Amino acid sequence: MRTALALALLLLSFPALAQPVLLDSSGTYVSPLAGVAVLGSQGTAFVVGVDAGRRVAPAVDLGMHLSAGDLTYGAGGAFLTLGPSLGTTHQLGGGVEFDARVLGTATFADVSVADGFGLRRIRGTGQATLSRSFPIVGSLSLAPTVGAYASACQTLGITTTGRCAEAGALAGVDLRFRLFGADMSLPLVLSIPLAGDDRAGEFGVFDVSRAPVMGGLRFRF
Repeated sequence: MRTALALALLLLSFPALAQPVLLDSSGTYVSPLAGVAVLGSQGTAFVVGVDAGRRVAPAVDLGMHLSAGDLTYGAGGAFLTLGPSLGTTHQLGGGVEFDARVLGTATFADVSVADGFGLRRIRGTGQATLSRSFPIVGSLSLAPTVGAYASACQTLGITTTGRCAEAGALAGVDLRFRLFGADMSLPLVLSIPLAGDDRAGEFGVFDVSRAPVMGGLRFRF
């Protein structure tokens, strides 16, 4: 019988980072990523990685994405994705926060035996969001979030070479709280494709660069 089990060790990538990366009181952010999935007798796939960055100027932060793992269940080959990010966060008044960021990544992968391991895709993703935080109890608050994203990619050096592009909306809430003296956030945000399709550039079950700028449980201090 075919069974599937997905276990998030720290977090399985949320569809979007739709919250300010750095608050005014924060200088550094770290968002770990780890997951393993088992699909019956077909084997396992896993991913590990991190998004990290630091404020370099008022309202501006620079970061880096790094992730690695298996492309598919079983003997699916390996991948390594890395690239820089640039973001800015502004208070617009009335408690409304504007956040915009871009991420560029290069993915090295063993897509097939014939092609071997090498640079297989470059991708650029940008997004902008508006949110407003409402206190619930103690340090816990909820921030309804709306926004838009766009993504484009180019595959390289493989038998099926092509381009992809997609644009859409972001909508949801961001759960924010403090823990052990650090600001933490957990976005519950959906990406809603409205134009295009970037599945042509997708590599495997844990291709975390496909979604808008990645996020998940994020520590800010």
